[in-house]
Amino acid sequence: MDEKTNYGIVDPLNVLRVVAALCVFFLHTTIFTDVSFFAERDATFIFRTPAWAGVWIFMFLSGYFAGKGFISGKYSLSVRGFLQYYKRRFVKIIFPTFCFIFFCVTVIQPDFVPNNPDFLPKVLTFMYRGKPDFSAMGATWYVFLLFWFYLLAPFAAFLLNKCCKSVYILLVCIFTVGGFAFRLLALKYKLPWSQDVYLSLYGNADLFFSGMCWSYASKNKKVLKHSLSAVLKICAGVLFAALIIVNCYIYNQGSLGDTALLNLYQYYFPTAYILLLIFYVYVFDNGRGKAVRSVKRLAENPLHIIDWLSSISFEFYLLHSLVLWKISGWFTLKDPLSAYLWLALTGAIITIILSVGFHRIFKTKETKQ
Repeated sequence: MDEKTNYGIVDPLNVLRVVAALCVFFLHTTIFTDVSFFAERDATFIFRTPAWAGVWIFMFLSGYFAGKGFISGKYSLSVRGFLQYYKRRFVKIIFPTFCFIFFCVTVIQPDFVPNNPDFLPKVLTFMYRGKPDFSAMGATWYVFLLFWFYLLAPFAAFLLNKCCKSVYILLVCIFTVGGFAFRLLALKYKLPWSQDVYLSLYGNADLFFSGMCWSYASKNKKVLKHSLSAVLKICAGVLFAALIIVNCYIYNQGSLGDTALLNLYQYYFPTAYILLLIFYVYVFDNGRGKAVRSVKRLAENPLHIIDWLSSISFEFYLLHSLVLWKISGWFTLKDPLSAYLWLALTGAIITIILSVGFHRIFKTKETKQ
């Protein structure tokens, strides 16, 4: 891709990645602090960021970009193309995750594996879902769940390539409505939310495959008139920001004991995110590829910090729990809110620094191009 593609423009899809990562980070920061500063009627609810929604955003975008990888011809619909896709996912996602886990169970807590003999089999079969629990690497469950979808993605692309646009839109509707119906049934029959809805393959299929199908449905979209495009972009941006803020409030109220609002977030909001993300990527994705992510551009356009942070969002997600866990004892201030803010700021800085190093260590020739 030409280095000047999208030059001077922040990629709005990178904004989604950064927001998703920050939602996970700020909520996880509350795990390691005194959360007594949260109240029902003040502005502190804004710190109760929707970490679950951050995962949903990542899942939808992963499906969307998986589809675009095959649409663009980056990966061919052949045995060679499939193997190339799997190799890329393994090198970029799984191998760094394995190395991170190895570091955690050998350096950070060497007695963890001997005390939990079922841990390694779960990791090696990509079935680890956060149990047995280990604060340093609890977030890795998502990586292994996502990898199962990556294994299915080439076959889905092969089938989608034989369909027409009307079928793509129909499939988006089927996955979206089907996922919503499944969550309603799970709520009605009181299935374990964490196990059967949030952490399961079938509980996330609508997020990944609606994103993938939408990449096909919108691949030949008509160019919108400039005036209409501007209005739609404003609407998409405002709606996305509003959904995050409302989600913060609802999650805070739910955490303070309002079960109905917590159920609204857990069972209804995934579909709300799918619908809004469909609208958002349709309006903003111009088909020209990712924006430039060079630190050298920051002097000319400081907003490129978003693109740069997006480029290390995976590493940031992977490392943040370890950092927060290890430094949480540094802040023993009397004011819980101040302790939270200092932990969040310090944790973010340290995680970013470590993420840059981690990214450079595992940066392959393919990603350097």
